[in-house]
Amino acid sequence: MRSSAAASSWPSPADGRPPSIRRALSTLEREPLIISQNGSCIFRGERLLYTDPMPREDALAAAEEASRWPQCDVVLETAEQCWVYHGFHGVVEEQLLSRRYQYAVIHDLADVEGDVVKVACYIKQDIDGFAAWAKGAWSDRLLVARSGVSWVDFNVTDKGKGLLAACRLLGSLRRRRWPSGTT
Repeated sequence: MRSSAAASSWPSPADGRPPSIRRALSTLEREPLIISQNGSCIFRGERLLYTDPMPREDALAAAEEASRWPQCDVVLETAEQCWVYHGFHGVVEEQLLSRRYQYAVIHDLADVEGDVVKVACYIKQDIDGFAAWAKGAWSDRLLVARSGVSWVDFNVTDKGKGLLAACRLLGSLRRRRWPSGTT
């Protein structure tokens, strides 16, 4: 029978990984990086390590134009919270509450505080028409992607860029934490 001390030493020396890889993985087990907002934010615990915000004028203009679509809820997301700008037909509120997001309902885009990392639009009707409009109107400045059955997102990064940023952060964190010569 294994003792609790042996059970907690993951990964084990028998797993075939070099010691430096075992140390890196055990560090991530204790303090995982969390990549959110389609790769726009990287957290370690509650601490924001990286963000790739949208140009503010593009984020606000996209939100304003999207809000003109009938039955469209527009949510501007920062690393800290969500700002619900238009609509609020109940579905968005339920999703924000169920995920325990901090959010505020606003009636003026000037009320958005912080760097916007994503504009998410919930469309009840004609999602295909909205997605086509959004790509035509904004794809020269922003990434536009359908994100589920009723959502279209605008941002400036993607999961691949977020993962690359996380790899760079891990390399930077490793160099600061471990003695030189450790690979």
